[in-house]
Amino acid sequence: MPNTYESVVVSGGNVQLGDTYTCNNKDDPVRQRYEQIVSSTSWPQMSLRKNQIVDSYPDTFSWVFDHDDGQHPWDNFMQWLSGSDTTYWVAGKPGSGKSTLMKFLASHSRIDELLCSSQHRQPVILYFYFWASGMEMQRSLQSCLRTLLNQLLHALPREIEDLLKRQWDPLWTMTANKRTIDDWSIR
Repeated sequence: MPNTYESVVVSGGNVQLGDTYTCNNKDDPVRQRYEQIVSSTSWPQMSLRKNQIVDSYPDTFSWVFDHDDGQHPWDNFMQWLSGSDTTYWVAGKPGSGKSTLMKFLASHSRIDELLCSSQHRQPVILYFYFWASGMEMQRSLQSCLRTLLNQLLHALPREIEDLLKRQWDPLWTMTANKRTIDDWSIR
């Protein structure tokens, strides 16, 4: 049975919905290298922290979609979402709901809709939940980068395979020894 992937097209930094991509040839060396890279960036408890974060109660974070009147101590999320600023900083005390808010935002369909309409492109949302009291893999920059890379590889399979084809020699050499999560470094 062939593997089917939803494809997106990346051009000039914009991500747009594309066609469905089907890979029938598991013997294709590019496909094998792609699968090797995906496998090597994965780690067993990669989704553990996200799955442990309790879902918010209905309407708990509905305020985030309100068009703020400027009466609150936080920046207007809706303005930021449709603007050009790249970072929306969320800070708070331990247990104050930062992770719950981020899980809500990362999975809410309205975020995709708003980003598509304001940026005229399909967003790729990547996330990592640092957890200071968790295991080493849940609190390291290296694990964060691996997780984000893994999510990006899953989100853009066709584009990654196309990149592997176009940049065959340098990428082949760079990824040849990447078989497990321990083969990656941030150097």
